[in-house]
Amino acid sequence: MMAACGYAIDIHDPNGTASTRMQWIPGKGYYHIPYRCLMAKGFSNLLLGSRCISGTHEAHSSYRVIPPVSAIGQAAGTAAALCVREGLRDVRKVSVKRIQEALAAAGQFVEGAR
Repeated sequence: MMAACGYAIDIHDPNGTASTRMQWIPGKGYYHIPYRCLMAKGFSNLLLGSRCISGTHEAHSSYRVIPPVSAIGQAAGTAAALCVREGLRDVRKVSVKRIQEALAAAGQFVEGAR
């Protein structure tokens, strides 16, 4: 998990025919963005570090705002730096644990065992 997001699900109808629907995140009130959402399909050396990550319409309605996008960008930049530092040519080979450790050391909230 790379980024914790706690913004409500704020769904705007893509057809413009229905009203906006707000739904709060259940449980702890946040969820995590997995590293695989930052990887571009078909590319070994490209990470997505903004709103264009892989996710559903509903998920995008929550992670599209500035705080989650900032956390996603920090995670992508950290992963890219580790990839270069470790001499890797494929972002999929970077250890998620190492990325989480670097993010936590930089002060980003990363939940779970590392």
